[in-house]
Amino acid sequence: MSAAVGGEVRSESFQYTSSFFNGLADLSGQQLKRTVRSAFTEVTVPIVGASNEFAGARRIEFVTCWPIGRLFDFGSHVDPKVGIMWQPFEGLRIRSSFGTSFKAPSLYDYSTAGNATIAEAGQPDPVAPSAFRINYSYTAAIHPLSPLRNQKNFSFGSDWTPNSVPGVKLSLNYFDINYRDQIATPPTSSAVILGAATAYGGLITRNPTVAEVNQGIAYGVLGQGF
Repeated sequence: MSAAVGGEVRSESFQYTSSFFNGLADLSGQQLKRTVRSAFTEVTVPIVGASNEFAGARRIEFVTCWPIGRLFDFGSHVDPKVGIMWQPFEGLRIRSSFGTSFKAPSLYDYSTAGNATIAEAGQPDPVAPSAFRINYSYTAAIHPLSPLRNQKNFSFGSDWTPNSVPGVKLSLNYFDINYRDQIATPPTSSAVILGAATAYGGLITRNPTVAEVNQGIAYGVLGQGF
């Protein structure tokens, strides 16, 4: 058996400054920081090897890895991975693995430099064609964000290195990866969003209240000067 352990402490920072003046406020910028701590352990267990190989199993290895991380704003997380490798005969290896993963929002995702309010005029609303002014805002910098979680990560593959053809290696791989809470930027065109209410209905607010309008303006002042 063999094992490996490791750890990491990392400090991240993001800063931008702006001298843009929009008549309402002189934007001085934003500064964000975070500390990331993580550790891992990985163990390889040789089940079948040179000392106990038999027909149909020249080598079998089991591998498990346990990464543990902690972010000040998301707490701790553990994302294990297990895998197995089977070598039925010389030159052919068959392997499979399963695991989960974790990715916190980047500091830029919280930046008001690009994640505040965008105002667009002249985009017609298919539901209300007479409307001529649309306010589209994506305010990830203001609202809390959830980390991206890889709900399932499964892989299966094989490698064949025929002895009769030196230097040749053939691989066949299959991956099945499902994400949850992935952070992405929606289309920048209001016409696209308004024309696909089934997909983007959660982003559409028609007939907003005065408070919601004022909130949008406040977000814009924090960002690029709406």
